Amino acid sequence: MQCSHPVLRPPRISAAILMSAPLPELLAKVGVTIRIAPPGEGVIGMLKREASETMIWLASGWDEAARDTIARYLIARLLDITLPPLPAELEITEL
Repeated sequence: MQCSHPVLRPPRISAAILMSAPLPELLAKVGVTIRIAPPGEGVIGMLKREASETMIWLASGWDEAARDTIARYLIARLLDITLPPLPAELEITEL
């Protein structure tokens, strides 16, 4: 017996849509959920992939606009979409 599983590929999204679509719509389209975590020292957000789910963890204590921006940049990283650089005081680090 042969079993094949479909390869899941993220949808193609332009940088313009990534930055302008309402965040709930964008999350649904790419299959990502957001969780709010306690504030971490120097950490605003984190992208975590598990077998069944992709999550963005965002630190509490930041305003909605900052969390929205970080979520979009993490989604861009997930989908390999190039965006303008983040402000100098922010950086994305891969662990």
